[in-house]
Amino acid sequence: MRKLTVETKVGVFFVAVFALIAWISTRLGDYGLDTTYGMELSAVFSTASGVNPGVYVNMAGIRVGSVDRKVLDGGKARVYFDVLTKLKIPDDSKISILTHGFLGQRFLEIIPGTSTDYLESGDEFYNVEDASDISGLTGNLEDVSEDIKEITGNLRAVLGGEEGEESLRETFEALNTITVTIAETLQANQQNMDRIMANFERFTTDMAYISNKNRDDISRAIAQFPAIAENLNSISGNLAGVLDQNDEEINQTLENLVVVTENLGRSMEAIANIAQKVDEGEGTLGKLVNDDSTIKEIHEAVEGINDYVQRVRRLQVEVGYRGEYHIEQTEVKSYFNINIRPNFDKVYMLSIIDAPTGRTREQLTETVTTTNPGAADEQTETEVEHKRVTTSELLFSAQIGKRWHDVLFRGGIIESHGGAGIEFYLFNDHLNLAFEAFDFSASNNPHLKASMNAYFLDHFLVTGGIDDFINRYDDPRYSSAPASTSRTATSPSSRRACRRRDCRNLKNLTQIL
Repeated sequence: MRKLTVETKVGVFFVAVFALIAWISTRLGDYGLDTTYGMELSAVFSTASGVNPGVYVNMAGIRVGSVDRKVLDGGKARVYFDVLTKLKIPDDSKISILTHGFLGQRFLEIIPGTSTDYLESGDEFYNVEDASDISGLTGNLEDVSEDIKEITGNLRAVLGGEEGEESLRETFEALNTITVTIAETLQANQQNMDRIMANFERFTTDMAYISNKNRDDISRAIAQFPAIAENLNSISGNLAGVLDQNDEEINQTLENLVVVTENLGRSMEAIANIAQKVDEGEGTLGKLVNDDSTIKEIHEAVEGINDYVQRVRRLQVEVGYRGEYHIEQTEVKSYFNINIRPNFDKVYMLSIIDAPTGRTREQLTETVTTTNPGAADEQTETEVEHKRVTTSELLFSAQIGKRWHDVLFRGGIIESHGGAGIEFYLFNDHLNLAFEAFDFSASNNPHLKASMNAYFLDHFLVTGGIDDFINRYDDPRYSSAPASTSRTATSPSSRRACRRRDCRNLKNLTQIL
Protein backbone atom coordinates (compact mmCIF):
# COMPACT_ATOMS: atom_id res chain seq x y z
CA MET A 1 0.00 0.00 0.00
CA ARG A 2 1.48 3.31 -1.03
CA LYS A 3 1.94 5.91 1.72
CA LEU A 4 0.15 9.24 1.48
CA THR A 5 2.23 12.18 0.38
CA VAL A 6 2.79 15.22 2.55
CA GLU A 7 0.47 17.30 0.37
CA THR A 8 -2.33 14.72 0.74
CA LYS A 9 -1.94 14.66 4.52
CA VAL A 10 -2.04 18.48 4.67
CA GLY A 11 -5.16 18.53 2.51
CA VAL A 12 -6.95 15.92 4.66
CA PHE A 13 -6.00 17.86 7.81
CA PHE A 14 -7.38 21.16 6.50
CA VAL A 15 -10.59 19.49 5.28
CA ALA A 16 -11.13 18.02 8.77
CA VAL A 17 -10.43 21.38 10.46
CA PHE A 18 -12.84 23.30 8.18
CA ALA A 19 -15.52 20.62 8.67
CA LEU A 20 -15.15 21.02 12.46
CA ILE A 21 -15.36 24.84 12.18
CA ALA A 22 -18.49 24.56 10.01
CA TRP A 23 -20.16 22.26 12.56
CA ILE A 24 -19.28 24.56 15.48
CA SER A 25 -20.57 27.64 13.61
CA THR A 26 -23.95 25.96 13.01
CA ARG A 27 -24.18 25.15 16.73
CA LEU A 28 -22.98 28.41 18.26
CA GLY A 29 -24.02 31.02 15.67
CA ASP A 30 -27.38 32.71 15.29
CA TYR A 31 -28.14 30.60 12.21
CA GLY A 32 -28.52 26.95 11.36
CA LEU A 33 -28.75 24.63 8.42
CA ASP A 34 -32.43 25.38 8.06
CA THR A 35 -31.96 29.20 7.95
CA THR A 36 -33.65 30.41 4.76
CA TYR A 37 -34.69 33.98 3.99
CA GLY A 38 -37.38 32.85 1.57
CA MET A 39 -40.38 35.02 2.54
CA GLU A 40 -40.46 38.46 0.91
CA LEU A 41 -42.41 41.28 2.61
CA SER A 42 -42.63 45.04 2.03
CA ALA A 43 -43.52 48.30 3.80
CA VAL A 44 -43.98 51.90 2.66
CA PHE A 45 -42.19 54.68 4.59
CA SER A 46 -42.27 58.42 4.07
CA THR A 47 -38.46 58.26 3.94
CA ALA A 48 -36.03 55.34 3.86
CA SER A 49 -32.81 57.27 4.34
CA GLY A 50 -30.04 54.97 5.55
CA VAL A 51 -32.06 51.79 4.86
CA ASN A 52 -29.88 50.20 2.17
CA PRO A 53 -29.74 46.63 0.84
CA GLY A 54 -28.25 44.32 3.43
CA VAL A 55 -29.61 46.24 6.45
CA TYR A 56 -30.79 43.89 9.23
CA VAL A 57 -34.45 43.12 9.99
CA ASN A 58 -34.89 42.31 13.70
CA MET A 59 -37.69 40.96 15.87
CA ALA A 60 -37.32 41.17 19.66
CA GLY A 61 -33.65 42.16 19.13
CA ILE A 62 -32.86 39.02 17.04
CA ARG A 63 -31.96 39.16 13.34
CA VAL A 64 -34.66 37.46 11.27
CA GLY A 65 -33.94 38.87 7.79
CA SER A 66 -32.32 41.57 5.66
CA VAL A 67 -33.34 44.35 3.26
CA ASP A 68 -33.31 43.35 -0.41
CA ARG A 69 -34.09 46.63 -2.23
CA LYS A 70 -36.06 49.87 -2.06
CA VAL A 71 -38.03 51.64 -4.80
CA LEU A 72 -39.97 54.89 -5.18
CA ASP A 73 -43.73 54.37 -4.81
CA GLY A 74 -45.97 57.42 -5.21
CA GLY A 75 -43.54 59.87 -3.60
CA LYS A 76 -42.71 57.48 -0.78
CA ALA A 77 -40.17 54.69 -0.34
CA ARG A 78 -41.26 51.07 -0.61
CA VAL A 79 -38.74 48.76 1.07
CA TYR A 80 -38.63 45.06 0.17
CA PHE A 81 -37.01 42.68 2.64
CA ASP A 82 -36.64 38.92 3.12
CA VAL A 83 -37.30 37.12 6.42
CA LEU A 84 -37.14 33.54 7.63
CA THR A 85 -39.62 31.25 5.90
CA LYS A 86 -40.61 29.58 9.16
CA LEU A 87 -41.27 32.95 10.90
CA LYS A 88 -44.91 33.61 11.85
CA ILE A 89 -45.74 37.36 11.86
CA PRO A 90 -49.31 38.48 12.79
CA ASP A 91 -50.86 40.67 10.09
CA ASP A 92 -51.43 43.54 12.59
CA SER A 93 -47.73 43.75 13.50
CA LYS A 94 -45.93 47.10 13.37
CA ILE A 95 -42.62 47.82 11.63
CA SER A 96 -40.42 50.83 12.24
CA ILE A 97 -36.97 52.20 11.31
CA LEU A 98 -34.61 52.41 14.30
CA THR A 99 -30.99 53.46 14.75
CA HIS A 100 -28.16 51.97 16.84
CA GLY A 101 -27.25 54.95 19.02
CA PHE A 102 -27.21 58.56 17.77
CA LEU A 103 -25.07 57.99 14.67
CA GLY A 104 -25.43 54.22 14.40
CA GLN A 105 -26.63 52.07 11.52
CA ARG A 106 -30.32 52.00 10.62
CA PHE A 107 -32.29 48.75 10.92
CA LEU A 108 -35.91 47.56 10.69
CA GLU A 109 -37.65 46.38 13.87
CA ILE A 110 -40.81 44.20 13.73
CA ILE A 111 -43.12 44.53 16.76
CA PRO A 112 -45.47 41.49 16.74
CA GLY A 113 -49.22 42.07 16.99
CA THR A 114 -51.97 39.97 18.52
CA SER A 115 -53.80 38.76 15.41
CA THR A 116 -54.17 35.05 14.71
CA ASP A 117 -53.76 35.62 10.96
CA TYR A 118 -50.16 35.67 9.73
CA LEU A 119 -48.41 37.42 6.87
CA GLU A 120 -47.42 35.42 3.79
CA SER A 121 -44.76 35.99 1.14
CA GLY A 122 -45.60 39.07 -0.93
CA ASP A 123 -47.74 40.75 1.77
CA GLU A 124 -47.29 44.33 3.01
CA PHE A 125 -47.06 45.91 6.48
CA TYR A 126 -49.82 48.50 6.97
CA ASN A 127 -48.87 49.45 10.52
CA VAL A 128 -45.74 51.51 9.78
CA GLU A 129 -43.87 53.92 12.04
CA ASP A 130 -41.48 56.35 10.34
CA ALA A 131 -38.06 57.11 11.80
CA SER A 132 -37.42 60.40 13.56
CA ASP A 133 -34.45 62.56 12.60
CA ILE A 134 -32.69 65.77 13.62
CA SER A 135 -35.34 67.94 11.92
CA GLY A 136 -37.91 66.64 14.42
CA LEU A 137 -35.60 67.53 17.27
CA THR A 138 -35.23 71.02 15.81
CA GLY A 139 -39.01 71.47 15.81
CA ASN A 140 -39.20 70.38 19.44
CA LEU A 141 -36.43 72.82 20.32
CA GLU A 142 -38.39 75.65 18.72
CA ASP A 143 -41.45 74.71 20.79
CA VAL A 144 -39.33 74.67 23.95
CA SER A 145 -37.90 78.10 23.18
CA GLU A 146 -41.44 79.47 22.70
CA ASP A 147 -42.51 77.99 26.05
CA ILE A 148 -39.50 79.53 27.80
CA LYS A 149 -40.28 82.89 26.26
CA GLU A 150 -43.89 82.68 27.45
CA ILE A 151 -42.82 81.67 30.97
CA THR A 152 -40.37 84.55 31.27
CA GLY A 153 -43.06 86.96 30.07
CA ASN A 154 -45.49 85.72 32.70
CA LEU A 155 -42.86 85.95 35.44
CA ARG A 156 -42.01 89.47 34.35
CA ALA A 157 -45.68 90.44 34.46
CA VAL A 158 -46.19 88.91 37.92
CA LEU A 159 -42.95 90.03 39.56
CA GLY A 160 -42.51 93.35 37.79
CA GLY A 161 -43.01 96.61 39.67
CA GLU A 162 -43.03 97.50 43.35
CA GLU A 163 -46.34 95.74 44.02
CA GLY A 164 -45.07 92.45 42.72
CA GLU A 165 -41.89 92.68 44.74
CA GLU A 166 -43.81 93.61 47.89
CA SER A 167 -46.24 90.70 47.42
CA LEU A 168 -43.40 88.25 46.86
CA ARG A 169 -41.58 89.65 49.90
CA GLU A 170 -44.62 89.14 52.13
CA THR A 171 -45.12 85.61 50.80
CA PHE A 172 -41.56 84.58 51.52
CA GLU A 173 -41.65 86.27 54.96
CA ALA A 174 -44.72 84.26 55.94
CA LEU A 175 -43.20 81.07 54.56
CA ASN A 176 -39.95 81.62 56.40
CA THR A 177 -41.81 82.34 59.67
CA ILE A 178 -43.77 79.11 59.39
CA THR A 179 -40.75 76.94 58.60
CA VAL A 180 -38.64 78.41 61.43
CA THR A 181 -41.48 78.04 63.92
CA ILE A 182 -42.16 74.45 62.95
CA ALA A 183 -38.46 73.54 63.19
CA GLU A 184 -38.06 75.09 66.66
CA THR A 185 -41.29 73.60 67.91
CA LEU A 186 -40.27 70.12 66.83
CA GLN A 187 -36.89 70.53 68.48
CA ALA A 188 -38.39 71.78 71.75
CA ASN A 189 -40.99 69.03 71.89
CA GLN A 190 -38.97 66.13 70.55
CA GLN A 191 -39.85 63.92 73.50
CA ASN A 192 -43.53 64.65 73.08
CA MET A 193 -43.30 63.81 69.39
CA ASP A 194 -41.58 60.53 70.21
CA ARG A 195 -44.31 59.65 72.64
CA ILE A 196 -46.96 60.58 70.07
CA MET A 197 -45.40 58.32 67.44
CA ALA A 198 -45.12 55.49 69.93
CA ASN A 199 -48.70 55.94 70.95
CA PHE A 200 -49.76 56.00 67.27
CA GLU A 201 -47.97 52.71 66.60
CA ARG A 202 -49.56 51.09 69.63
CA PHE A 203 -52.88 52.60 68.61
CA THR A 204 -52.83 50.95 65.18
CA THR A 205 -51.88 47.62 66.73
CA ASP A 206 -54.60 47.89 69.30
CA MET A 207 -57.13 48.87 66.66
CA ALA A 208 -56.42 45.73 64.69
CA TYR A 209 -56.69 43.63 67.84
CA ILE A 210 -59.77 45.42 69.17
CA SER A 211 -61.61 45.27 65.85
CA ASN A 212 -61.31 41.52 65.89
CA LYS A 213 -61.86 40.57 69.51
CA ASN A 214 -62.53 43.59 71.80
CA ARG A 215 -64.98 45.87 70.09
CA ASP A 216 -66.32 46.99 73.45
CA ASP A 217 -63.00 48.58 74.42
CA ILE A 218 -63.23 51.09 71.53
CA SER A 219 -65.36 53.38 73.64
CA ARG A 220 -62.74 53.45 76.36
CA ALA A 221 -60.03 54.32 73.83
CA ILE A 222 -62.07 57.25 72.53
CA ALA A 223 -62.21 58.57 76.10
CA GLN A 224 -58.49 59.35 75.81
CA PHE A 225 -59.05 61.99 73.10
CA PRO A 226 -59.51 64.90 75.54
CA ALA A 227 -55.98 64.33 76.88
CA ILE A 228 -54.65 64.39 73.38
CA ALA A 229 -56.48 67.64 72.69
CA GLU A 230 -54.94 69.17 75.79
CA ASN A 231 -51.46 68.25 74.56
CA LEU A 232 -52.18 69.85 71.18
CA ASN A 233 -53.24 73.10 72.91
CA SER A 234 -49.98 73.06 74.81
CA ILE A 235 -48.03 72.63 71.59
CA SER A 236 -49.80 75.54 69.88
CA GLY A 237 -49.08 77.77 72.87
CA ASN A 238 -45.40 76.87 72.72
CA LEU A 239 -45.36 77.62 68.97
CA ALA A 240 -46.77 81.12 69.53
CA GLY A 241 -44.16 81.80 72.18
CA VAL A 242 -41.36 80.73 69.90
CA LEU A 243 -42.58 83.14 67.19
CA ASP A 244 -42.56 86.06 69.66
CA GLN A 245 -39.06 85.27 70.95
CA ASN A 246 -37.41 85.02 67.50
CA ASP A 247 -38.84 88.05 65.78
CA GLU A 248 -35.41 89.53 64.89
CA GLU A 249 -34.14 86.31 63.30
CA ILE A 250 -37.32 86.05 61.24
CA ASN A 251 -36.84 89.63 59.95
CA GLN A 252 -33.24 88.86 58.95
CA THR A 253 -34.39 85.77 57.07
CA LEU A 254 -36.99 87.82 55.21
CA GLU A 255 -34.34 90.38 54.20
CA ASN A 256 -32.20 87.58 52.78
CA LEU A 257 -35.23 86.35 50.90
CA VAL A 258 -35.63 89.79 49.32
CA VAL A 259 -32.05 89.68 48.04
CA VAL A 260 -32.68 86.22 46.59
CA THR A 261 -35.79 87.52 44.88
CA GLU A 262 -33.89 90.40 43.27
CA ASN A 263 -31.24 88.00 41.97
CA LEU A 264 -33.98 85.76 40.62
CA GLY A 265 -35.52 88.72 38.79
CA ARG A 266 -32.21 89.58 37.12
CA SER A 267 -31.71 85.94 36.14
CA MET A 268 -35.15 85.82 34.56
CA GLU A 269 -34.40 88.99 32.63
CA ALA A 270 -31.15 87.49 31.31
CA ILE A 271 -33.02 84.33 30.29
CA ALA A 272 -35.57 86.45 28.45
CA ASN A 273 -32.78 88.27 26.56
CA ILE A 274 -31.16 84.98 25.58
CA ALA A 275 -34.48 83.57 24.39
CA GLN A 276 -35.09 86.70 22.32
CA LYS A 277 -31.67 86.47 20.66
CA VAL A 278 -32.22 82.81 19.87
CA ASP A 279 -35.63 83.63 18.42
CA GLU A 280 -34.09 86.37 16.24
CA GLY A 281 -31.37 83.98 14.95
CA GLU A 282 -28.39 85.56 16.71
CA GLY A 283 -25.44 83.46 17.84
CA THR A 284 -24.62 79.83 17.08
CA LEU A 285 -27.71 78.43 18.80
CA GLY A 286 -29.94 80.96 17.04
CA LYS A 287 -28.54 80.01 13.63
CA LEU A 288 -28.93 76.32 14.46
CA VAL A 289 -32.57 76.80 15.41
CA ASN A 290 -33.61 79.20 12.62
CA ASP A 291 -31.33 78.34 9.65
CA ASP A 292 -32.63 75.34 7.67
CA SER A 293 -29.39 75.06 5.70
CA THR A 294 -27.45 74.22 8.88
CA ILE A 295 -29.88 71.43 9.70
CA LYS A 296 -29.60 70.16 6.12
CA GLU A 297 -25.80 70.13 6.28
CA ILE A 298 -25.89 68.24 9.58
CA HIS A 299 -28.32 65.74 8.09
CA GLU A 300 -26.09 65.25 5.03
CA ALA A 301 -23.02 64.81 7.27
CA VAL A 302 -24.82 62.16 9.34
CA GLU A 303 -25.88 60.35 6.16
CA GLY A 304 -22.29 60.46 4.88
CA ILE A 305 -20.98 59.02 8.13
CA ASN A 306 -23.61 56.28 8.06
CA ASP A 307 -22.74 55.47 4.42
CA TYR A 308 -19.01 55.24 5.23
CA VAL A 309 -19.68 53.01 8.24
CA GLN A 310 -21.85 50.75 6.11
CA ARG A 311 -19.10 50.52 3.45
CA VAL A 312 -16.59 49.44 6.11
CA ARG A 313 -19.08 46.90 7.48
CA ARG A 314 -19.63 45.50 3.97
CA LEU A 315 -15.87 44.93 3.45
CA GLN A 316 -15.34 41.18 3.45
CA VAL A 317 -12.06 39.28 3.69
CA GLU A 318 -12.15 35.58 2.79
CA VAL A 319 -9.25 33.31 3.76
CA GLY A 320 -9.33 29.74 2.55
CA TYR A 321 -7.47 26.64 1.43
CA ARG A 322 -8.18 24.56 -1.67
CA GLY A 323 -6.57 21.22 -2.46
CA GLU A 324 -6.82 19.65 -5.93
CA TYR A 325 -5.94 15.98 -6.45
CA HIS A 326 -4.71 15.35 -10.01
CA ILE A 327 -5.66 11.78 -10.89
CA GLU A 328 -3.17 11.12 -13.73
CA GLN A 329 -0.18 12.54 -11.83
CA THR A 330 -1.38 11.23 -8.41
CA GLU A 331 -0.29 14.57 -6.92
CA VAL A 332 -2.00 17.24 -4.81
CA LYS A 333 -1.98 20.86 -5.90
CA SER A 334 -2.55 23.22 -2.93
CA TYR A 335 -3.99 26.78 -3.01
CA PHE A 336 -3.88 29.25 -0.11
CA ASN A 337 -6.33 32.04 -1.06
CA ILE A 338 -7.16 35.52 0.28
CA ASN A 339 -10.14 37.29 -1.37
CA ILE A 340 -10.92 40.94 -0.47
CA ARG A 341 -14.42 42.15 -1.45
CA PRO A 342 -14.95 45.90 -0.90
CA ASN A 343 -18.30 45.61 -2.70
CA PHE A 344 -20.55 42.88 -4.04
CA ASP A 345 -19.31 43.41 -7.60
CA LYS A 346 -15.56 43.82 -6.93
CA VAL A 347 -12.96 41.37 -5.68
CA TYR A 348 -9.17 41.29 -5.25
CA MET A 349 -7.78 37.73 -5.30
CA LEU A 350 -4.37 36.70 -3.93
CA SER A 351 -3.10 33.10 -3.92
CA ILE A 352 0.02 31.06 -3.17
CA ILE A 353 0.14 27.73 -5.03
CA ASP A 354 2.20 24.67 -4.22
CA ALA A 355 2.23 23.00 -7.68
CA PRO A 356 3.91 19.58 -8.05
CA THR A 357 4.41 20.21 -11.79
CA GLY A 358 5.95 23.62 -11.06
CA ARG A 359 7.67 25.41 -13.93
CA THR A 360 9.12 23.94 -17.12
CA ARG A 361 12.43 25.38 -18.46
CA GLU A 362 14.48 24.69 -21.59
CA GLN A 363 17.92 23.10 -20.93
CA LEU A 364 20.57 22.61 -23.66
CA THR A 365 23.70 20.48 -22.97
CA GLU A 366 26.56 20.33 -25.54
CA THR A 367 29.41 17.75 -25.28
CA VAL A 368 32.46 17.90 -27.66
CA THR A 369 34.67 14.77 -27.94
CA THR A 370 38.04 14.89 -29.84
CA THR A 371 39.81 11.70 -31.06
CA ASN A 372 43.62 11.77 -31.84
CA PRO A 373 44.06 15.44 -31.09
CA GLY A 374 46.87 17.07 -33.09
CA ALA A 375 47.22 14.08 -35.50
CA ALA A 376 46.39 14.02 -39.16
CA ASP A 377 43.34 11.83 -38.57
CA GLU A 378 41.98 13.98 -35.76
CA GLN A 379 38.21 13.51 -35.39
CA THR A 380 35.81 15.75 -33.45
CA GLU A 381 32.32 14.60 -32.34
CA THR A 382 29.78 17.05 -30.91
CA GLU A 383 26.81 15.73 -28.87
CA VAL A 384 23.92 18.12 -28.15
CA GLU A 385 21.23 17.12 -25.60
CA HIS A 386 18.05 19.21 -25.68
CA LYS A 387 15.57 18.61 -22.85
CA ARG A 388 12.93 20.43 -20.79
CA VAL A 389 13.22 20.27 -17.02
CA THR A 390 10.20 20.65 -14.73
CA THR A 391 10.76 21.78 -11.14
CA SER A 392 8.34 21.85 -8.20
CA GLU A 393 8.15 25.29 -6.59
CA LEU A 394 5.73 27.84 -5.14
CA LEU A 395 3.70 29.92 -7.58
CA PHE A 396 1.56 32.99 -6.91
CA SER A 397 -1.54 34.66 -8.33
CA ALA A 398 -2.79 38.23 -8.09
CA GLN A 399 -6.04 39.05 -9.89
CA ILE A 400 -8.68 41.78 -10.03
CA GLY A 401 -12.30 40.79 -10.67
CA LYS A 402 -15.44 42.68 -11.70
CA ARG A 403 -18.92 41.18 -11.63
CA TRP A 404 -21.85 42.06 -13.89
CA HIS A 405 -25.04 40.33 -12.81
CA ASP A 406 -24.15 36.60 -12.83
CA VAL A 407 -20.82 36.85 -14.74
CA LEU A 408 -17.43 37.61 -13.14
CA PHE A 409 -14.48 38.69 -15.32
CA ARG A 410 -11.03 38.55 -13.73
CA GLY A 411 -7.45 38.92 -14.89
CA GLY A 412 -3.89 39.52 -13.80
CA ILE A 413 -1.16 37.08 -12.78
CA ILE A 414 -2.29 33.44 -12.63
CA GLU A 415 0.22 30.89 -11.30
CA SER A 416 3.15 33.26 -12.00
CA HIS A 417 2.01 33.91 -15.60
CA GLY A 418 -0.25 36.48 -17.20
CA GLY A 419 -3.78 35.31 -17.81
CA ALA A 420 -7.52 35.90 -17.55
CA GLY A 421 -10.62 34.04 -16.41
CA ILE A 422 -14.41 34.11 -16.42
CA GLU A 423 -16.91 32.71 -13.92
CA PHE A 424 -20.66 32.11 -14.13
CA TYR A 425 -22.86 32.12 -10.99
CA LEU A 426 -26.12 30.20 -11.32
CA PHE A 427 -29.00 29.23 -9.04
CA ASN A 428 -28.57 32.15 -6.64
CA ASP A 429 -24.74 31.65 -6.53
CA HIS A 430 -25.08 27.99 -5.50
CA LEU A 431 -23.43 26.78 -8.74
CA ASN A 432 -20.16 28.27 -10.01
CA LEU A 433 -18.62 27.49 -13.43
CA ALA A 434 -15.10 28.85 -13.99
CA PHE A 435 -12.70 28.91 -16.94
CA GLU A 436 -9.22 30.48 -17.03
CA ALA A 437 -6.27 30.63 -19.44
CA PHE A 438 -2.65 31.62 -18.74
CA ASP A 439 0.99 30.84 -19.61
CA PHE A 440 0.88 31.85 -23.29
CA SER A 441 4.53 30.90 -23.94
CA ALA A 442 5.82 29.98 -27.40
CA SER A 443 7.08 26.54 -26.36
CA ASN A 444 3.77 25.27 -24.94
CA ASN A 445 0.11 25.53 -25.64
CA PRO A 446 -1.73 27.89 -23.25
CA HIS A 447 -2.52 26.49 -19.85
CA LEU A 448 -6.32 26.05 -19.77
CA LYS A 449 -8.34 25.12 -16.69
CA ALA A 450 -12.07 24.52 -16.20
CA SER A 451 -13.77 23.85 -12.86
CA MET A 452 -17.19 23.59 -11.22
CA ASN A 453 -18.19 24.36 -7.61
CA ALA A 454 -21.59 23.36 -6.21
CA TYR A 455 -22.72 24.71 -2.80
CA PHE A 456 -25.56 23.13 -0.85
CA LEU A 457 -27.02 23.47 2.65
CA ASP A 458 -25.06 26.77 3.00
CA HIS A 459 -22.00 25.00 4.43
CA PHE A 460 -21.01 22.18 2.03
CA LEU A 461 -19.10 22.29 -1.27
CA VAL A 462 -18.59 19.77 -4.08
CA THR A 463 -15.94 20.67 -6.67
CA GLY A 464 -14.31 19.15 -9.75
CA GLY A 465 -12.68 20.06 -13.03
CA ILE A 466 -9.90 19.53 -15.56
CA ASP A 467 -6.49 21.24 -15.58
CA ASP A 468 -4.13 21.93 -18.53
CA PHE A 469 -6.09 19.58 -20.80
CA ILE A 470 -4.68 20.71 -24.18
CA ASN A 471 -1.08 19.90 -23.04
CA ARG A 472 -1.90 16.46 -21.71
CA TYR A 473 0.00 14.45 -24.36
CA ASP A 474 2.83 16.66 -25.56
CA ASP A 475 3.88 18.56 -22.42
CA PRO A 476 6.97 17.02 -20.77
CA ARG A 477 5.36 17.69 -17.41
CA TYR A 478 2.96 14.83 -18.17
CA SER A 479 5.35 12.63 -20.23
CA SER A 480 8.36 10.48 -19.40
CA ALA A 481 9.84 10.47 -22.93
CA PRO A 482 13.64 10.87 -23.05
CA ALA A 483 15.19 14.15 -24.09
CA SER A 484 16.30 14.59 -27.70
CA THR A 485 19.99 14.09 -28.50
CA SER A 486 21.96 15.04 -31.63
CA ARG A 487 25.47 13.94 -32.57
CA THR A 488 27.69 15.40 -35.29
CA ALA A 489 31.12 14.08 -36.37
CA THR A 490 33.66 16.27 -38.17
CA SER A 491 36.63 15.29 -40.33
CA PRO A 492 40.01 17.03 -40.12
CA SER A 493 39.15 19.27 -43.08
CA SER A 494 35.80 20.17 -41.60
CA ARG A 495 37.55 20.65 -38.27
CA ARG A 496 39.84 23.18 -39.87
CA ALA A 497 36.85 24.88 -41.46
CA CYS A 498 35.10 24.83 -38.10
CA ARG A 499 38.04 26.57 -36.52
CA ARG A 500 37.95 29.26 -39.19
CA ARG A 501 34.24 29.95 -38.66
CA ASP A 502 34.28 29.30 -34.88
CA CYS A 503 31.89 26.40 -35.49
CA ARG A 504 28.92 28.75 -35.37
CA ASN A 505 27.12 27.26 -38.38
CA LEU A 506 27.71 23.71 -37.18
CA LYS A 507 26.34 24.42 -33.71
CA ASN A 508 23.25 26.08 -35.17
CA LEU A 509 22.64 23.05 -37.39
CA THR A 510 23.08 20.76 -34.39
CA GLN A 511 20.47 22.68 -32.38
CA ILE A 512 18.00 22.46 -35.25
CA LEU A 513 18.53 18.70 -35.60
